[in-house]
Amino acid sequence: MKKTVDQFLDLDVQIKALTKKRNDLRVKLLDSREVGSFIPGSDGIGVLVTEATRSTIDSKAFKAELPDLAARFSKTSIVVSLRISDTPAAKVAA
Repeated sequence: MKKTVDQFLDLDVQIKALTKKRNDLRVKLLDSREVGSFIPGSDGIGVLVTEATRSTIDSKAFKAELPDLAARFSKTSIVVSLRISDTPAAKVAA
C-alpha cells in the first residue's frame, strides 16, 4: 500500500506542476488573440478562443435572506476524499 500512496503523491505533485504550466500557456494564448480566434497547432488541431456567460447563486446570501427555502432545497451527501497530510492520525471535522 505504501507504493500506491507514493505513486498517488507523486502524481499529485506532477498534476500541480502541469496545471501551473497549462495555466501559464493559457494566459499566453488568451493575451495574443481575440474571442472567436482559432489558434492552430502543428498538426491542424488547435484551440478556439470562446466566451460564455455563467449564472450562479450566491448561496451564502440566499441562506441569509431565505433560510427556510434554502434548507428546503439543500441536499446533503456523504463524500469520501483523500487528503494529503504528514500527520497519520489527522482528523478533520466534518
